[in-house]
Amino acid sequence: MTNQNHLWKTNKLICGDNLEELAKLPKESVDLIYIDPPFFSHKQDEQGRWYADVLPVDVWEIPAVINVSKERVGYPTQKPEALLRKIIEASSNKGDVVADFFCGCGTAIAIAQQLGRRWVGTDISPTAIKIIQKRLKQFLGVVEGVNYVVIGMPTTVEEVKKLEPFEFQNWVVIDKMRANLNRKKVGDMGLDGYYPRSVLTEEAGIQVKQSDGVGRNVVDNFETALKRAGYKKGYIVAFSFSKGAYEEVARIKNKEGLEIKLITIEELLTKKKPII
Repeated sequence: MTNQNHLWKTNKLICGDNLEELAKLPKESVDLIYIDPPFFSHKQDEQGRWYADVLPVDVWEIPAVINVSKERVGYPTQKPEALLRKIIEASSNKGDVVADFFCGCGTAIAIAQQLGRRWVGTDISPTAIKIIQKRLKQFLGVVEGVNYVVIGMPTTVEEVKKLEPFEFQNWVVIDKMRANLNRKKVGDMGLDGYYPRSVLTEEAGIQVKQSDGVGRNVVDNFETALKRAGYKKGYIVAFSFSKGAYEEVARIKNKEGLEIKLITIEELLTKKKPII
């Protein structure tokens, strides 16, 4: 969607169904269209437009984004930049606003930025918003707070509770703990994420529970998962833990030599406790 008369103060990324922000968008819009390349011809119509007697072409042959593509960000529905470049160049001018309401990994946003368009992108997934932020900074040097604002990302315990299960898992493991996600969405053997051995981190497993009052049995099962994976350290993240869970963590450390840390979502949000 483009509009020349609607003046935006800044570019925006919107997470979730933020109706107040969406209501600010102009009601009128221009449909995204494409045009064929100009033909070399000596013929002109009554309005002076050049044309050629050829069969119409309605297919663009654009290579897909493959594993070795430089533009690849790892998002499953990523579209080629060449495709969005054609669409945006054909349907807007510099200074226009380009809006993508299911922006995914932000290909339309990135190309709009490159072409001098203002933009607004919305997606219900916090994971998608984080990918776009990383993409803008890494490839274009565009950063939040300077070139655009982010609206609607979860910042309270109640907002985090509303996340879908796998979005919650991504938010904890990738965004807050800066760890690697276990790509197996089912059958993960009790480990949702992990830290590899590095200069900054020890090897450790991570389990995420989107619930309150996580108890002793969860800690016991996590202990088994850590042993199976060969880890000596692990983290369980939940909204709250029972007294029995803390007692079991102490017992396992004294008896088995395994270090398990219990971390609440509130601690992740306020960073009251060192994560690693």
